[in-house]
Amino acid sequence: MYKLEIKLKQHTPIIHFQHHQEGATLRATELKPKLDRFIFGKYNSIFKDDPLEENLLKAFNPSNKESSRYKVRIFEKGSPIKILITSGLNWKKMKALNMEGQSFLQGVDFFAEEKGVGSLIQPTKDENGDVIKDNRNRVKSYSYHPEHEDKISKWGLFSQGLIMVEVRSFKKEIVEAIKKIAPYFFAYMNFGTRQNKGFGCFAAISDEPFDHLVKSVYDYSYKKEIEFTDDILKNALEEQNQFWGKVEREYKRGENQLERLINDPRLIQMIRLQGLLSQTKMDYQRLKTGVNFRDDYKKSLLFLYGLYCLNGVRGEKRKIKSIINKYFNNSGHHFQKLFSNRDNHNFRGIIKNENENGWNDDFGWDDLKPYNYNYLRIALGMAEQFEFNTTRRRDGKIDQTNKYVVKVSGKYYKALNEAGKTKVEKIDRYQSPVVFKVYNNSIYVLANDPLPEQIEKLKKADFSFDISYNYKTRGQDRSVPLYIEEEEDKIKLTYPEQFNLGEFLKFAFETCPFDEKIEGYKPI
Repeated sequence: MYKLEIKLKQHTPIIHFQHHQEGATLRATELKPKLDRFIFGKYNSIFKDDPLEENLLKAFNPSNKESSRYKVRIFEKGSPIKILITSGLNWKKMKALNMEGQSFLQGVDFFAEEKGVGSLIQPTKDENGDVIKDNRNRVKSYSYHPEHEDKISKWGLFSQGLIMVEVRSFKKEIVEAIKKIAPYFFAYMNFGTRQNKGFGCFAAISDEPFDHLVKSVYDYSYKKEIEFTDDILKNALEEQNQFWGKVEREYKRGENQLERLINDPRLIQMIRLQGLLSQTKMDYQRLKTGVNFRDDYKKSLLFLYGLYCLNGVRGEKRKIKSIINKYFNNSGHHFQKLFSNRDNHNFRGIIKNENENGWNDDFGWDDLKPYNYNYLRIALGMAEQFEFNTTRRRDGKIDQTNKYVVKVSGKYYKALNEAGKTKVEKIDRYQSPVVFKVYNNSIYVLANDPLPEQIEKLKKADFSFDISYNYKTRGQDRSVPLYIEEEEDKIKLTYPEQFNLGEFLKFAFETCPFDEKIEGYKPI
């Protein structure tokens, strides 16, 4: 029996559904199939001068139904940090978590646990069971309820020490192949939930520079280094209120307490992870959907690329909003109007051409101009649905209760024989070709061109968009389809024929002439 030990360092939390189990960490049941596929598909292209013989390569064929030629066991010394991961928390809820000593990340790209968070962090009540309010009738404080931790189905797990991957096999050649490929595999792959957004990053301890490893396994690679000086850490403590509640008074009294907190390694780790993963979320939004938060408004790089590099291709967003605006009040229901504050923004000098394919929308959605519409967003991955907010509430905030939900489905028509008979295949999801990885204090944007057969299928597919209005009434959630009367207004779009992934990334990080260009990334 031959044995190999691979030492891993974890760089970002893995979002884990088995968090309650003792010693939960990276799962062998996820790692091994990915490793098989990676070796079978990439080993000989990485090591062109020393490829695996065909018989040995077959041992890693993922479609091989024979018993495995090797076994994997994963373990770590000590217990990982258990991290609550949420889309957003106010400072009072953060204080409740800190008083409990519960690590957390907020404002990152993960939204699945918001209902569970409401059970875990509840308004503090008095002895009569009434919520304690301040003099402005707002919730005064929140309390952490560990008995509801099971309401969170997936927690983040983060190991402070090394993780050991043990490989055993009766064939020496298999162990040697895995030892050689392991650094490249972990540079290529993330694990767990939301893995393409920077979660679940691990790296093998290796003499090979990480930049060399990612360049070897990705067609396109960009890198941005994030600085974490003492001043930056101090600002993070002050802005996010991430300090232990039990020393809040001492913190307010002077700088010495702040210095002590900055030397708390666990707290520093959370601040680093918060900064890195918040940045990956922002940069991904800048690429695909754009940013509209408070006074920060930026069109997506995908939108600008389609408009200026693909001969005026327009994305699905404007088409869908135009249809909603036309039919929102014609369905026998009182639907709210779409929320739009586009006329409140200065678009920073971006040229608005006067021709029909330029960006000259008159700041409204009430026209259906004959733009060259494509399903542009799918170039960076197909999700099951996306949402549009409705008009503002009386207090000036966006209405988060009532919204339009758009569900996407695709059909691919494949000819079966010369007689012209066809078979319809559904396209439910298409994984983004762009992956974010974190290594130490650097963020990497990495991508591979999709396989030719994937692109062929996408180009031959028709994508439909079913719109519904979701709202709450008498405590019940309801969903009503938007009735579209005219057949020509039912939305069917296609993949952008001329889209080129490498050219798009170069536009986003290097050549875009507008303020929307994402600064800080350099090709490696």
